Amino acid sequence: MRNLMTSGGRFWLTTFVISLCFCAVVGRLWYIQVHTGERYRRAADENRSVSETYSASRGKIIDSRGNVLAQNREVFSLRGDQELVTAEDRAVFPEIAKLLNISEEELREKLDPPAASGARPNRYILLQEDVSEETARAVIKLLPRTVVNAKGKKTSRSYFPIQIERKFVRTYPLGKHASHIIGYINRENKSVQGVELAMNEFLKGEDGWRESKRDGRRQEQPRMRSRDVPARDGFTVQLTLDSAIQGFAEEACEKILRELTPVSASIIVSEAKTGKILALANAPSFDLNKFNTEPSEHQRNRALTDIYEPGSVFKIVSVAAALEKGVITENSVFDCAKTSVPYRGKMRRLPREDHEMETLSVVQIIEQSSNRGTAQIAMKFCEKFGEDAYVDYVRKFGFGERTGLVGGSGEQRGIVHSPRAWDGLTITRMPMGHAIAVTPLQAHCAMGVIASGGLLFEPQIIERIVDEQNNTAFTLPSPLRRRVISEKTAKKMAAMLRGAVADIPEKRNTGKNADISGYNVAGKTGTTQKIKESGGYHDDFYVVSFSGFFPAENPKIVITVVIDGPRYRAERWVVKRDARGRIMYYPNGTKMMEQKVVPTRAYGGTVAAPVFKEIAEKTIRWLEIPPSKQ
Repeated sequence: MRNLMTSGGRFWLTTFVISLCFCAVVGRLWYIQVHTGERYRRAADENRSVSETYSASRGKIIDSRGNVLAQNREVFSLRGDQELVTAEDRAVFPEIAKLLNISEEELREKLDPPAASGARPNRYILLQEDVSEETARAVIKLLPRTVVNAKGKKTSRSYFPIQIERKFVRTYPLGKHASHIIGYINRENKSVQGVELAMNEFLKGEDGWRESKRDGRRQEQPRMRSRDVPARDGFTVQLTLDSAIQGFAEEACEKILRELTPVSASIIVSEAKTGKILALANAPSFDLNKFNTEPSEHQRNRALTDIYEPGSVFKIVSVAAALEKGVITENSVFDCAKTSVPYRGKMRRLPREDHEMETLSVVQIIEQSSNRGTAQIAMKFCEKFGEDAYVDYVRKFGFGERTGLVGGSGEQRGIVHSPRAWDGLTITRMPMGHAIAVTPLQAHCAMGVIASGGLLFEPQIIERIVDEQNNTAFTLPSPLRRRVISEKTAKKMAAMLRGAVADIPEKRNTGKNADISGYNVAGKTGTTQKIKESGGYHDDFYVVSFSGFFPAENPKIVITVVIDGPRYRAERWVVKRDARGRIMYYPNGTKMMEQKVVPTRAYGGTVAAPVFKEIAEKTIRWLEIPPSKQ
């Protein structure tokens, strides 16, 4: 009886312990599956889920005629997976190595799993990058389509030890062509300056993606794909640039750089009636495909970032404002021999002239580029309407504000002083293009006001944004900013600017070197001393320019040339000297003279005007612009 009770106690104890263990297991299972089940389900789902991104191809940038300026190039790479390599794959290693132009030993070293025990095979090995698509597909074609499984049977394979990876590399087929307008994509695949940056949202496209599940070997199960969204490539951005005219401008800039060794040069060509930019070139320039090796100062768009005193080109503002407000007529006369004149009860000293002048009409003041005549015109305007009204006209022409050019990274506003900041000389110096700082593009747009019939346009560089079917996807707002002067005043100015260029022997006009036979060219030269960093002006360092349009009676094209610091040499009669540098004389005591090529002061008419003519003649032939009727 005692033994039975003892046995019964053991039975119940054992039962209790087993029940307790069972309850613990059940409780644990409840805790895992119910209390924390959602967390584990999410973790398992995350471990099995795979998300892959398809890169979108960046859109092209093309010129107005469809020539490609920037595009993506497909680059193929091959990557390997050591875990998937089989004996059948190793049998074709010699052929694969030959295709990739590497040794078989190098290929085996990359694809064979590590020999050390416990080391895990590498699931991602870069075999070779930047291979052609043909080579990549030939390598994949060599891999066996069937392998022997663990049971010794041949089965078709779903996964291969070598796979193709595709990515895009931004290329610029024309190298330096329009580099300051286009901009570039850097090594981090970020857009930098120019159209690449400004139109990035349209160009970049939208990446696609795929969501699926992986099996125990971490391979994708295609039947478990839940989403598969294709990539949408970027839009194509068409520019207003004409590659041929851009080439004319760039060739001219390079020639200037070689022959005149200036600090820089900028050339802008646009349509007179629309403000569309046909060419914008700077020198020094840089190769977009080698941006990382090019000096940063060469990458600056100097037509927008560099400011200078415009000199006589600015005189069109002073004269146009006075004509518009009826202060003067074309036949009004001013004594340009005077050195000072009264202004608001005080005598003001007038600027110097390049040569002696007498009483001149407004037409002659423009033709001969009289500093004193222009100053007196502006002073007469200010006495009647005030200095603030004069500055308002300066700003109406676009000075002191950004032009709004798309892609104009780092564009400067220039400097236009308020009358409250003027000193005693400003009223006589600003009208002739001193005491004000502008960019080459601002000067170009101001000349465009005269050419367009009195309208100021925002310089337009984007023609349209098109989709894959070449349909216009987005339209751009009108580039018209405002009317500055009346059409009547603009025509009067055009006629006077024509007189400043017409190659007539008896006239002392400054722009003769820009005249083109058969065409009425209108324009204005500009020559101004460069300002020293320490203050004052350089004696022999100038910024020269020419801005004009043609035909004057019905303007089609506006061209501006700005050259910073040209070192000009020309043939001149100079005093003859002997080997020791002493002046030589004839027996009668007269100094001997000889013709030599010597350093000479550069003027807008002698340096910039011929460049204008060269580009204009090429543009006329390219666009087949008919000659003037008169």
